[in-house]
Amino acid sequence: MLSKKIGFAVFPGIQAMNMAVITAFEVANIVLGEDAYDVMLVSEEGGSVRSSVGFCVNTEPFGDTIFDTVIIGSGMRPKPATPRPLEFARRLIMEWMSRVTLCGTLWSITGEQAVNRSIRPYSN
Repeated sequence: MLSKKIGFAVFPGIQAMNMAVITAFEVANIVLGEDAYDVMLVSEEGGSVRSSVGFCVNTEPFGDTIFDTVIIGSGMRPKPATPRPLEFARRLIMEWMSRVTLCGTLWSITGEQAVNRSIRPYSN
């Protein structure tokens, strides 16, 4: 089975709790016994992005990768990497939507939906 590419957009000031959704895909890979999901952390420029509690995560720049699903992380007070963080989020979403057929959406508020969706991938 081909891996589903999952793009997780990270912004400076992202809350650690929002990143927990990534674990759903890790658990799904373990349960399925294969790497069914390939999660990539992306940001506007790539590189190190600092979370709200101070740890940093390494990201790739959002480029030409075609994702099956895009999840946008958030925080209580995200710190913009540029003067126009909302413009980056809009561009990321619009570029992604122009390249793929929408299979589903996830919010990084609760991991339950992500776990359910990742264990039963894209079933109708």
